[in-house]
Amino acid sequence: MDLIIVGLVILIVLIGIGMVILVREKLSHMEHISPEKNWMVIGIIIGVGIGMPIGLVLGILMENVLIGVGLGLLFGAGIGTAIGSFIEKKHDSELLHLPEKEKQILRIATLVGIVLFSIGLVLLAISLIKK
Repeated sequence: MDLIIVGLVILIVLIGIGMVILVREKLSHMEHISPEKNWMVIGIIIGVGIGMPIGLVLGILMENVLIGVGLGLLFGAGIGTAIGSFIEKKHDSELLHLPEKEKQILRIATLVGIVLFSIGLVLLAISLIKK
């Protein structure tokens, strides 16, 4: 069990390093004008990078690393969405706005994500209740 936790810690650290590298590369190639929702994606990447270690610590404290990592991803995505939204509003005048067809695709993808997330929460609640 200890080896699994050490492996998970190493995996999470590597994922965090990968996220930092992706964000740095994305920012270095960014032009003065960026597409709409670009900053939102960067904010979510940063938020998940922050949330994963917090979730790992919570998981170790709760003696259930999987739930901790899931909570870390959840909190990180929420924090990242707030960060991305703030940055997006700050750079609103520099954005290339999406065409209506792409906005519709984005709405559908968001709806599918919310449905899948809700199903995941229900399944998590059922698995916790059965224990």
